[in-house]
Amino acid sequence: MKQLVAFTVSLFMLLIAAKIDASEGLQVRWWDGTVTSRPVGQLLSDNESFWGKRIVTGVTYTYEPKPDVPADLWRNESGSFGRRLLNGIGMRPPVPPSWEATQSGWIDPYLSVGVSEGPLVVVFDFQRMCRFNEVDLMSQSEHISIEVAMRQQDDETWQVVAEYPMEKLQDSVWSLRRIVFDKVAEAQYLRIKIEAAEGPTKLNQFFAWGEAEVEPTVVPPSYRPVVLSSIADTPSAISIPGVESTAFPLTEFWAWRRGLGESGQASAVWGELATWDRLTHEPILPDPLSDVQISMARNEIEPRALALVNTNDQQPLHTKVALSGFTRLEDNKPVDEVYGVIRVGGAIASKSYGVGIGPLFAREDLLDADWMHQYLANGYGIAHFPDLILNPAGAAVIWLEVHTQGAQPGVYRATLSTDEGVSLPIRVNVCNVVLPEAKAWVHSWSETTKSFPFSSMDRQVKEVDYKQSLGISVWRGLPEPGTINALARERGHAIFYDYILPWSHIDRGFTNKLDPNNITDEDEAAVRKRLTFIVERAKSLGLNNNQWFGELWDEPDRDNIAAFAAYAKLAKQIDPDFQLYCNPIFWIGGGQGAAKDPVVYDGLKGWYDQYIDVSAPSMLLIDYPKSGKLFDIDLPTNAFYQVASQHAKSERAKNVLFYRRLPWLAMRRGWDGWGYYSYSRPRGSAWIDGDRDLATNSNAADYQIVYPGPAGPIPTRASEAAREGWEDYRLIQSLQKKNDGSEAARLIKASKSRDVDLADLYQQGLMIIDQD
Repeated sequence: MKQLVAFTVSLFMLLIAAKIDASEGLQVRWWDGTVTSRPVGQLLSDNESFWGKRIVTGVTYTYEPKPDVPADLWRNESGSFGRRLLNGIGMRPPVPPSWEATQSGWIDPYLSVGVSEGPLVVVFDFQRMCRFNEVDLMSQSEHISIEVAMRQQDDETWQVVAEYPMEKLQDSVWSLRRIVFDKVAEAQYLRIKIEAAEGPTKLNQFFAWGEAEVEPTVVPPSYRPVVLSSIADTPSAISIPGVESTAFPLTEFWAWRRGLGESGQASAVWGELATWDRLTHEPILPDPLSDVQISMARNEIEPRALALVNTNDQQPLHTKVALSGFTRLEDNKPVDEVYGVIRVGGAIASKSYGVGIGPLFAREDLLDADWMHQYLANGYGIAHFPDLILNPAGAAVIWLEVHTQGAQPGVYRATLSTDEGVSLPIRVNVCNVVLPEAKAWVHSWSETTKSFPFSSMDRQVKEVDYKQSLGISVWRGLPEPGTINALARERGHAIFYDYILPWSHIDRGFTNKLDPNNITDEDEAAVRKRLTFIVERAKSLGLNNNQWFGELWDEPDRDNIAAFAAYAKLAKQIDPDFQLYCNPIFWIGGGQGAAKDPVVYDGLKGWYDQYIDVSAPSMLLIDYPKSGKLFDIDLPTNAFYQVASQHAKSERAKNVLFYRRLPWLAMRRGWDGWGYYSYSRPRGSAWIDGDRDLATNSNAADYQIVYPGPAGPIPTRASEAAREGWEDYRLIQSLQKKNDGSEAARLIKASKSRDVDLADLYQQGLMIIDQD
């Protein structure tokens, strides 16, 4: 989108006296990078993928007549209704002028609805009277006329309140048309009529902003919570609502409370949970915790999983948790270099692992309360965190993060407490250890989380900072000015990649339709043009060959590996100096895993060691006796990856700690990096595991270790484990420089054991450096 077209409408009917306050200070960044003022009011149109303030109206809509190019159906399934105008999926914005048009900028046909002839007319029923400040239309039709009409009752005549003839619109593609009313318009029904100057009339998304009265007891028909969330006024006999594994007989609760002694007289009790093991495999009835002790480097983040349990089995507990600032033990003076963040665990349903603790919400991460109620089994009790409502005998999982930022060695203290004065001392020993900056090739095959259609101005910084705090260094696309990749380059170590084949060749290569024995002159010319363009563009951005690499297509297997080898050879003949990447997988599917070693070796021998510079095979292949030797050849980058994030909603230590183990595996092999699929690549809604994806019709589980929030990414224990692994890696880098590096070698070797506690290895390394 080159420009954002905004209209100010003076209405002569349906007006309320209140003037709309369009504050200039409320700047937001729209999905395509455009920066303007934020719409005034709350979202009224129930669009998914917007995580800010909203009012669930249960809006419905109909067409006059029904669209046909495409229809508003789920994957064109007859009889289904897709609600595409509210699905929260936007168009791809146009690419920067310097990019090759054939590579990007395509639009998925399933993202829009349209009519082949005449106007597209949509009638919205908001189920209640609403006070509209603004309505927005997103259309991929280049030139459209717009008519907006409203009425308060179903039997009234439509009153046209805004008209924009074709000639008034500017020439823009992928454009957002903002219709801003200068006074509030009140209505229940809204009618949008748009028509394109030529070709089909397309509409991709509709938004409405304003205010409406809400009756908490009325649940709109379209609002269906994934897991019912409620507070119990009678004994609940379950620790976390919706998590059946935490249910217990009240006799067990009473016995637990008697065993607390004096602690059982307080309104709640603090307990310790297994930070990296299962949190909710049993009732949360812990021993009382006297304090929390943590040893840290001078620049790291250290988490702990805690429990807060209501000791009353008859009444819910309304309380608030707070963490004080840290002070130095020696003089009791407050410090800024050590601070804490408290989060609360959200109980969320998964496709394969039941309901468990997933997103870890801080105050600024909370979704709107309606979203919290809809997606989370314990949403009612945590929707206004740090205010909590604990069911009778119920519990909350509190995630404590302690941050050190250049803190001086010493002991620091803080207190975690409730409104009722149930306190938990926190004691932090900061060692004389600084984790060094480190370089590693760490790939996650995904972008960042998003809020659609706009986000706060600082969201990109938060996204980049959190992603890089996990060690992730590989970003798709060159760091074009103004892009998030440029921000990643500015804020730390980053490696970039782009496809070096024309898009038509990428698609045919991936789908096994390229003939390795028939590369025509036209094929060679197309590859030369694309590769030369990327190489020159990378140079113009100041990137050397170690800062970017090129890709043919993703995950070559036994069916297309011969074509991959042929085009790898061609690319290296055109330019031998750029770095070429390959991530062979040889996946068979159907639960059979990967092809056997001889098949993989036959596919790679004779060319892999000649043409590949960045090697990242599937973890399933790296220990093969023959093929593994090819992956061990000293290349500019030796790495590996695993497709694993469909298991990230599991609470098992094996699945949570997988992300922490990856750097240790790379260190044991002497390799340069690791990867996993994926940081954030949900199928459909990121908050509903296993729902169908609009573009692929897949109901696969989500491949993600973070959730999208209003302020940025919301972490999980899996993402926090990835960060712990990155800190492990940096500590070992420092330890390798001490003396002869034997202690680092010892810890790396010890990490191979299945039963090893990686947190213990980290603490051993911390103490070795601290005492050196």
